[in-house]
Amino acid sequence: KNGLFFFPGKKLRMHKEKRKISETTVSPRSTSFECSNCSKDEAQSRCSRCTAVKYCSKECQKDHWVKHKTHCNEIKKKMILLEKEAAPLRNFFNKNLFKEEVGNFMRIEQTQLYCQQRFELATAFHVCGMKNNSRLALGLAVENLLDILFLNRGDYLGVRAHIPSMLFMLDEPEEAYDFLKWWQVSHQERYDYYNLDLPYCNLKGEDIFEDMSKLHLGKTHPQWLVSMYMVKYKMFQKIEKDKISYESFLLGTHPRVGEDSPIQQIGGVSVILHNIKKCFSPIDKYETIRNQTIQILKFIDSKNKYIIPGFLNYKVLLEQPNPLYVGEGGSLQDQAYGAVWFDIKHWEPVPDIFILTKELYIQIHGKVKAERDIAELPREKVSLAKVLGKAHLA
Repeated sequence: KNGLFFFPGKKLRMHKEKRKISETTVSPRSTSFECSNCSKDEAQSRCSRCTAVKYCSKECQKDHWVKHKTHCNEIKKKMILLEKEAAPLRNFFNKNLFKEEVGNFMRIEQTQLYCQQRFELATAFHVCGMKNNSRLALGLAVENLLDILFLNRGDYLGVRAHIPSMLFMLDEPEEAYDFLKWWQVSHQERYDYYNLDLPYCNLKGEDIFEDMSKLHLGKTHPQWLVSMYMVKYKMFQKIEKDKISYESFLLGTHPRVGEDSPIQQIGGVSVILHNIKKCFSPIDKYETIRNQTIQILKFIDSKNKYIIPGFLNYKVLLEQPNPLYVGEGGSLQDQAYGAVWFDIKHWEPVPDIFILTKELYIQIHGKVKAERDIAELPREKVSLAKVLGKAHLA
């Protein structure tokens, strides 16, 4: 009644609103987008074929077509195929499965091709977002994956592994943390995915700075830890900017350095500044998030020593033939290959993530060992693939 949901021994804030699940077409996550061609703010013109990119002018749309054409055609093709699979499910023995089987959708065999096709559409949006500088496309990918999750609570397709990194690219670390925490806690508490009366995947507004001992990260798969590391890094980046701004503000409060600052003209300045410092100082948060980032890096490293060097020297690692299997049953080298292949496209565009990660890795191991590991561990051979095609995260 009060919006609280209880796991055994835990009390979590849950979001009351239920998700409205679409059948084929999702709404954007936001309303403001950059032009995919020139990056100008508040682009208004939307590609009518794929609906996944926006432009500030017809000229930009025309200029961008050579780069966008392949992705546009792929999305359009996937949308047509998805509608073809969705049509019979709206009247399946006089029952609309999209309304009456939410939660256990894939228990009906005839829905499986639809779910796979929708996953492929989300993947096409994702690729378009990364290759075409489109926040809109990334948002559409996330929304499609969330619909698949809510249709199939047990997540038979493993789509949950893709969502945090996309939220990371959308600059939504808080939302990514809520998502990661829900799945982390639900696994620890043996959540009943078949009980549709239970709230599902709806943590909102969790404290990203909270004590991480509540998350039992020591029992977590390394790939999930990589997602948590990325989220913590994004928040660290935000807090670091706040810290720099705050320190600049403090210079303006110094009686000599900031003697010409308008801040010094405020009446009762000492009392006001005391309260400002008390309420808005990011210093404590900065130290907390930095320590948590190091802690997660240590968890990753303790589970698989190849992963962090693999990210820091990824070109060498990914030059090797892709392994046949990269899940928990594979070798540590194979798992590292899978983790790096899966997320390196989300690391490459992010300012300074490689620099900070190397600094923290050196802090953990010392300069000599860290640099040797970064140079040598990615060169250790992964298992040769026995089948054609790119290995997928298990």
